[in-house]
Amino acid sequence: MLDADWQIGAVVVSYDPFLNNYKLAYASLCIRYLKDCKFIATNRDSTFPFNNRLLPGAGSFVSAVVTATGREPIVCGKPETYLLDYIVEK
Repeated sequence: MLDADWQIGAVVVSYDPFLNNYKLAYASLCIRYLKDCKFIATNRDSTFPFNNRLLPGAGSFVSAVVTATGREPIVCGKPETYLLDYIVEK
């Protein structure tokens, strides 16, 4: 049985060519059960081009975690302005 490290403060989901059920389950446990754990996505691109083909992008992995947890992430990358707004504020 998986058990989350109770000191984790954030889960960052991005493109991961080695995503597997263990990683998905662990991220889901942290996001779902750690009260203060932030869920951050680098971007929500559904695909990306590779060798004249489209492969699943970071957004595909983010969608899997959203489905597993019922929580929406803070999206830092394009086209969201979260990171830029934060930089301007500081």
